Amino acid sequence: MSHLFGSLSVFMFVALPNGRDKRVTLASIPCDYAEREEVFRKFVDVNGASLLKATIHAEFVARETVYL
Repeated sequence: MSHLFGSLSVFMFVALPNGRDKRVTLASIPCDYAEREEVFRKFVDVNGASLLKATIHAEFVARETVYL
């Protein structure tokens, strides 16, 4: 069985003085696709006390470079 390996990008949005929001990456954690939710849960458990849990988001990113 093939596994999709990539990274979990954990981020949040912060308000800038000019009223706009900016996406800020908090961590990029290498992991397998099947482990993404567990990895995110652990990150929130460890860091959630210092951050507002409702504002932390994550996305799984996988890239492949193809050469000819």
